[in-house]
Amino acid sequence: MSTHDQLTTHHYQESEQLLNNENTSKTTTLMVGDAPLRQTTSFNFLKSKLLFRKLYHPLPYSTLFEKKSLIRSGFLLPYDVKISHLSGCIIVSDSENESLQILDLESCELKCTIKIGHVTRYLAIEMDKRREKEYLYLSVESGFLYKFDLAEMIGDALEGKALRYVWKIGETNDEEYELELPSGIAVSYSNKYKNEKCKMDENAIILLCDTGNNKILTFASSDGSLIETFTTFIPSHLVQEDNDYADEYLHSSLRQPIGICLDQNEDIIMIEHNPSFAPNLHFLYKVGDVLVSKKSLHTQCPSYVMFDPVKRHIFVSEGTSTIAIMDSEGKNVKTVRTFKNDSQVEENFELPDGMCINDKTGELYLVDCEKNQVLIFN
Repeated sequence: MSTHDQLTTHHYQESEQLLNNENTSKTTTLMVGDAPLRQTTSFNFLKSKLLFRKLYHPLPYSTLFEKKSLIRSGFLLPYDVKISHLSGCIIVSDSENESLQILDLESCELKCTIKIGHVTRYLAIEMDKRREKEYLYLSVESGFLYKFDLAEMIGDALEGKALRYVWKIGETNDEEYELELPSGIAVSYSNKYKNEKCKMDENAIILLCDTGNNKILTFASSDGSLIETFTTFIPSHLVQEDNDYADEYLHSSLRQPIGICLDQNEDIIMIEHNPSFAPNLHFLYKVGDVLVSKKSLHTQCPSYVMFDPVKRHIFVSEGTSTIAIMDSEGKNVKTVRTFKNDSQVEENFELPDGMCINDKTGELYLVDCEKNQVLIFN
């Protein structure tokens, strides 16, 4: 079951339990200052929320790559883009401006610029269903991983207040926490990456590519405490029939992992940056404290990987002006390529990197760090 399916199913169950509870028919008065705004019943409110959730079906990306719009907001080498329906915004990692650009989700107009003070890299969003909050994770080139309360961060920026973060990793003398060129981030809501080092009711586990140290690290989302460190994996052709993973000679070292995402089973899809090593796209699953490869493929200078949980497609940004699209088994679905002599055409991308899908509209948001723009495709 995908992360979205897990969250949606859990929401349905919680809402249905509340709807069936005899105490949910109490009248509630909503106040603005000392004046009552309106009266409603928690029963009707929950019923409306449940109806909305049941009517909402996430949309996949069509893979047509028909340009809808183009965003240029003074970006300088943008790395990544994410959207938030809860905050109604687009977040762009504007690396050379050492900032995050926050744009309105509907109009694409700039709402605010948040100065980070470090070269920004990749983004991820965690949805905390219990608190109805979203948290933004940001990796920066100087060796830090930040966690922000997204609504709080935007609100502070609009009011001219100082930037606050929930926690920050990388400023300790502990060698385990020393990051070198942290890059891609993934968020897991299952128990697959939890162990005795974290609470079992932890909302999420954060997976980070520590590119310069050739590691994949996992952290507890609540406090940023380190859970596990992976420096190797077992290649698929060396997996033994008796599943004995103890022999170190079987293990292959991670080499500059830069991008990471999770498939419908929350298994890892990971890309390595160094073009001299092939293969560099790996399908990994966790057995105890070991990562095992199901399959490994070669792609051309990959920089970003994303998984569409609806169609179960994998999207890989390649340094050859190419987006490679595969199914969940790694079989080619489509290759979208822009040639250099077409580079002046706006809808063409030259150096694609971070991307995300708006699952309410089925649109793809794609960063082109060479042209300093974000493309939106139908």
